[in-house]
Amino acid sequence: MLGSGMELTTAAVRQVEEEMNRLQAAVQANFEKRGSKERWRAAAQAFHEFKHPLFDLWREEVLQEVAAKRGSAREAALVFLEADPWFFRSGYLKQKLLRALKRATLLPQEVDRLTGIFIRVVDSSHERREFREYCRLAKRFATPGLVELLRTRAMDPDEHRCRHARQMLLYLEPPKPTCLR
Repeated sequence: MLGSGMELTTAAVRQVEEEMNRLQAAVQANFEKRGSKERWRAAAQAFHEFKHPLFDLWREEVLQEVAAKRGSAREAALVFLEADPWFFRSGYLKQKLLRALKRATLLPQEVDRLTGIFIRVVDSSHERREFREYCRLAKRFATPGLVELLRTRAMDPDEHRCRHARQMLLYLEPPKPTCLR
C-alpha cells in the first residue's frame, strides 16, 4: 500500500509534518525577502519534490482500499488522523480520509480509535476546514459513549471545546422540530 510496503507510524507522520513545514517556511522566507529569485525557485522546487510514502494516501486506489477493506491502508489512515499533523494541504487529506472511512465497515476497535480522534478534535482550539467531515463520520459511527463525552464537553467553560462539542452533537442529535403555534 504505502510505498515499499512501509507501515505508517506516528513518528513518521511527525517527521513528514516537520519537513513539510520547514520546506514551506523556506519558500515563504525566500518569497518575502525578494532578494533572489533563484533561492526562492530552489526552495519551491525542494518543496514540490519532497516525497514520502505517506503521500500515497492521496491516491484514489488507496482511498478505495481504506473504504473497502481492513489492512495497511486503513491502518495508515487511522494513524494519520490520530497524529493529526498540520502542514500544507493536510486538512484536505484528512477530509479525503474521513470520507473514505465513512464508506467503510469498521471493527469495534477501529470505532473506539475514531471516538478518541473525535474527542481530540473537539478538544482542540483549532478551527479546522475538515471539521464538518469529522461530524459526518461521527454521525455514522456514534456510540453512546461518544455522545456522553460530547454532552459533557458541551457544558465545558472552554469556548472552543464547548462550541465544537455542540456542533458535533447537532449532527448526532438534530433538534426536534417544534410547533410554532
